[in-house]
Amino acid sequence: MFERQIGIGLVTNVQQNGLVQVTVLEEIPAHAGVWQRVRNREATVLSQLVVKPSISPGEAGIRVRFNE
Repeated sequence: MFERQIGIGLVTNVQQNGLVQVTVLEEIPAHAGVWQRVRNREATVLSQLVVKPSISPGEAGIRVRFNE
């Protein structure tokens, strides 16, 4: 098994049971198939996802705006 970046997101919630909710800010187009499997909630794919906090969206060159 190896790691690869499939997108950039913002962690919005970490539940007591360890599940993480992420707002996806950018999907890497080369991994569209993986994203489709995530949207289909395939257990094998979801169980292998690792969320790694590394850099802020601003450092990644992404502007984040929230509609209020």
